[in-house]
Amino acid sequence: MPDDERGRNYGAPVGALCTALLRVGLSVTVITHERGLPGLTLRGPRINFIRVASRASPKLQIADFFAQERRAMKRAALAIDADVVHAHWTYEWQRVALDLGLPMVVTIHDAPWTVFIQNRGPYWALRALHSLWNRVRTPAHTQLVGVSHYVSDRWKRQHVWPGDVQVIPNVVEVEVDMEDLHQDRGVVGSEAFLLEIADSSRRKRSHLLAARYARLGLPWVMEFAGKGLDESFRARVAKRAELPNIRMRGPLARGATMKRLAQARAHVHASAEESFGLTVVESLILGVPVVVDTKSGGAAENLKKYNVGVTVDFRRARDQELTAAISQAIEGAPLVRQMAPTVRSEHSGPTVAARYIKVYRRAIASSSALARRSE
Repeated sequence: MPDDERGRNYGAPVGALCTALLRVGLSVTVITHERGLPGLTLRGPRINFIRVASRASPKLQIADFFAQERRAMKRAALAIDADVVHAHWTYEWQRVALDLGLPMVVTIHDAPWTVFIQNRGPYWALRALHSLWNRVRTPAHTQLVGVSHYVSDRWKRQHVWPGDVQVIPNVVEVEVDMEDLHQDRGVVGSEAFLLEIADSSRRKRSHLLAARYARLGLPWVMEFAGKGLDESFRARVAKRAELPNIRMRGPLARGATMKRLAQARAHVHASAEESFGLTVVESLILGVPVVVDTKSGGAAENLKKYNVGVTVDFRRARDQELTAAISQAIEGAPLVRQMAPTVRSEHSGPTVAARYIKVYRRAIASSSALARRSE
């Protein structure tokens, strides 16, 4: 499920995993829904894509815990002769999986109560409660997977889960000519710029980064790419600060975003919290230095894992500390480029698919053993 015309890409990791599983020879059926869109069925060799009709109102959906969408997804799933069901996210998709009675794998992409704290409101509270209800029904032998240690640990604490949660990263594959792009960064006279890839939501803190960076006096232009990061966003931030060296690009197609990222001196990511840190991993694969917030969860975890990049408290750091962090990250570019092949390999389709296939086999074996004990 790639980016759509509205700039959303929340299904990108799932789509990348499906592609990887297909490439190693598995048959895959994807069943999902997307708010406000009608049903759609696409079929191909070893792949079925079924999107059931979904209501446009989040209030109606959360009022009955997506009952209408869940019934439609369950009907579609029961028509499939599957060996294992793999639910992504611990909300309505997991609840459908629980109703199927198949060997089950669940991938945790966020910590529901953390999401609630970030967004507030009854919708997010009820969504978190939905996840807790699913946890109560989840059998102890279910194979749970988190996309980072950070999100796995948070989910376990919030749901009081006594068992293990394995960690398997998302598939992250960047299709650009790395050699040519690395050469582009060194061209004499080319414009030097830093890049933030985010959106205009509060938790991404693009407004904070724009206002703080503008007063640092650094020689690089700071570009912002993503949904809502356009001239109207710039105008709102400019009411509180002068922005002479800030450029807003708005949402870009994935290919254009990756090319721009590969040409940047650094990826400066001020997000308050990331379950995984997709743009951070993309940057490391491209050999681009990264600066993230010290408390950014999965984003900071990736820098610590590979011992590259710099963390800083974007809200509390003094101007000279933020300047030093950005400069230090750029100076560390050779080490990032040296580590890039390792990051690329560990997040590649074949590597992640192989790890999930082992999990699927454990789920099937555990379910079979439980069935034999109950006979």
